[in-house]
Amino acid sequence: MKNYTIKYILLTVVTMLTWSCSDDFITLESISEATSEGFYKTGDDFNNAVVACYDALQSKDQYGLAFDRVLGLRADDAVDDNASASSRASDIDKFVASASNTFVTSAWKGTYIGISRCNIVTSRIDAVDMDASLKKQLKAEAQFIRALIYFNAVRIWGDVPLITTEQSVQQTNQKIQDKTLIRNSVADVYTVIIQDLMSAEQNLPTSNDDSRATSGAAKALLGKVYLTQGDYPKAAVKLNEVIGDYQLEPNFADVFDVGNKNNTEIIFAVGYDKSIAGEGHAPWFSDSNFVIVPSSLISAYNPMDTRLPLVQTSLGTTGLIPGKFFDLEVQGQVGNDFPVLRYSDVLLMRAEALNEVAYDSDVNGDAFTLLNRVRTRAGLVPYTNTDLTNQQEFREAILLERKFELALEFDRWFDLVRTGTAISEMAKVGQTISAKDLLFPIPQSEMEIVNNPSGFPQNPGY
Repeated sequence: MKNYTIKYILLTVVTMLTWSCSDDFITLESISEATSEGFYKTGDDFNNAVVACYDALQSKDQYGLAFDRVLGLRADDAVDDNASASSRASDIDKFVASASNTFVTSAWKGTYIGISRCNIVTSRIDAVDMDASLKKQLKAEAQFIRALIYFNAVRIWGDVPLITTEQSVQQTNQKIQDKTLIRNSVADVYTVIIQDLMSAEQNLPTSNDDSRATSGAAKALLGKVYLTQGDYPKAAVKLNEVIGDYQLEPNFADVFDVGNKNNTEIIFAVGYDKSIAGEGHAPWFSDSNFVIVPSSLISAYNPMDTRLPLVQTSLGTTGLIPGKFFDLEVQGQVGNDFPVLRYSDVLLMRAEALNEVAYDSDVNGDAFTLLNRVRTRAGLVPYTNTDLTNQQEFREAILLERKFELALEFDRWFDLVRTGTAISEMAKVGQTISAKDLLFPIPQSEMEIVNNPSGFPQNPGY
């Protein structure tokens, strides 16, 4: 596993982008023979480099597979009872994953592959003579992707190495970073995340082709960052800038219809195409022998909730798949996009932020209105101020609504951690956890290579 070190990733990405594959939704020409020194010369070169950044999100080391295990199974909306092999997803689900867990290591690898690719773009593009507007857009796309990756990283591991410049082949070969690489503080990483997103929202277009980032995506992600930090006034303001720019799909199932990709509710999604070999993915939350969606989630829904069928499972080619991600396989892969940011998420986040600033009993006020827009779309009766009489009741209603609305979309665990409810909510499904379990272990391979206990310590308890 020592090949999965930051140094190896940086060296390989700088030398040649051999992980890149050709995307149908974003055309990427072959650059497997292009060296770092001779490649980045034109706008087309940098467009291909940015596509490689998107491709990192798409890979099995991030949204393609690893996050299904690391994030999807960690919370109470999915389970994995297959304990037949070591270092499996079941270890993550049962909170017994070690620092050698293969999926945690894979997620770390994917994190720094993606960051390295983004750093190549942001470090080099300013010096290139090319169309100025295109230059701003491509750099902003790389900044958005880097911010998203780092946002996931600090929520998974806490303090992580903060690398924002391209690492040279010479530096890597001389291994001068082995002892100097440290885990930077969460606060320092958030500073860069916010800077990247503020720049991205100013320079991204309001609309973009297929699965590429937009200014709306940068604003929505920045709002989620502020909410996670507990900066509720800033979150409320930033999220309000997105309100009205998107629409809820009238039929909830249409949001996830593979024939309705990039619909009016999707703000940012990681794109896939099963018609191209290697551009699809294995079905999310699927197992041929075990039920991944627990009965505790199914039974928690109101039977009249139109979102319920989307978490119930149907038999696909190789196993049970929840309706939200159901798609028939072609040569072992499906083609659903993964919705990273949806408009309903924005509505609920702004309602939460407004309530955290101050509870408002006015049912026609923004907080109640936004919450009820999501609720009534699901076919449920809207809340009134006799249902939610104070800030705490409203807070609990928002968390519950997010559980039903965003089930299986990698939000639940992060929601539980940021609201301080992870320990109590997991206890309701029979999982006894402690503060140590709120973060994942740093991969053991990284600990051995860096070998710097003071600057690069393991998370407590691992």
